[in-house]
Amino acid sequence: MHEATEDLTYASPSTADLAADVTRAESWAGEPFLHRGEDPEQVLTSGTARRRALDDAIAEMDAGKANPSPRWKVRYGLMLGLERILSDKPPRLASGTELRRHQIDALA
Repeated sequence: MHEATEDLTYASPSTADLAADVTRAESWAGEPFLHRGEDPEQVLTSGTARRRALDDAIAEMDAGKANPSPRWKVRYGLMLGLERILSDKPPRLASGTELRRHQIDALA
């Protein structure tokens, strides 16, 4: 007997809300919370570092802060910036210069 399997790709309300929060936080922080090819529900699972950064960013935005506080920048800015650089294959600076292995180790 053959069975039909439904593979729906509709975003759940929580996924849609998460995507809206990520978009809002990325423009506020100036750094991406998600990188190409990443699954938002997996990367931003409760308890992960990026999820804490997102939750704290949302809390600051909801409190009326137009820009990240110095505390937020110290806690999360370096992490998000480093992940942005390392997500490129090969890793490159904003100028386009490709990073060498020892430079990547020094950043990490």
